[in-house]
Amino acid sequence: MRLSAGSACTDARECATGYCADGHCCLVPACAEGAYCGGAGGICLNKQVTGSPTACKAPYECLSGFCVDGFCCESACTQTCRRCDDPTTLGRCVPMNSGADENAAPACAAPKRCQGGTCR
Repeated sequence: MRLSAGSACTDARECATGYCADGHCCLVPACAEGAYCGGAGGICLNKQVTGSPTACKAPYECLSGFCVDGFCCESACTQTCRRCDDPTTLGRCVPMNSGADENAAPACAAPKRCQGGTCR
């Protein structure tokens, strides 16, 4: 049995629609520029702009191509002690002023902490 439209997929052969786009069984072979397949029922949705308050789960959901810390970001923001989910600057890769940054490479983890964008 093939997967229904909107289901997660890795190959078009898995989908009843015959199309797998952006990891979902889609109603069309590919969405228009500025959109991605991921809506209920396999519909195309508009990509989010950088700084949108709506959370993202994957890079293809963002016009920038970067979904970092759950929000569309201006860059990959992979430096240690940087984040894109600061509520006052959503979507901007800004220095972390406190806490740990365990997702970065290299990580800044206890007993060290981020202070002003530096792991100390």
